[in-house]
Amino acid sequence: MSPWTRLAAMMALLPLAGCAELQSGPSVAPSTTIRIANRTPRAYLMSVVGDVTSRPLGVVPALEMREFILPRAMRTRGEVYLVATARNDDDERESIRFHPWSGAVAEWTLDATRLRAIVVRR
Repeated sequence: MSPWTRLAAMMALLPLAGCAELQSGPSVAPSTTIRIANRTPRAYLMSVVGDVTSRPLGVVPALEMREFILPRAMRTRGEVYLVATARNDDDERESIRFHPWSGAVAEWTLDATRLRAIVVRR
């Protein structure tokens, strides 16, 4: 095999070698998903609270479900909890504290029972 043929064969393999490096590199930790089922006639503004930090997540309209990605800064903390504040009202609800595992889905249902329980699934 001539040197030029060998060089051409090696050049053809370079894109494949680049793909292998990307796939075998350090993996990115999956996000934590927050899923809120709002079964009330009010819209709620959702926030997540850590030790001393609070971050807004967004709004969950009345009788709808929304999913939010937990902000990266909150994933490095120990336990967090959710706060739901009704828009145009003084109704505020807090969830129990939970640990936001990487790749987990934390579900909270807002309804007339006012339960604070969070279900966390991996």
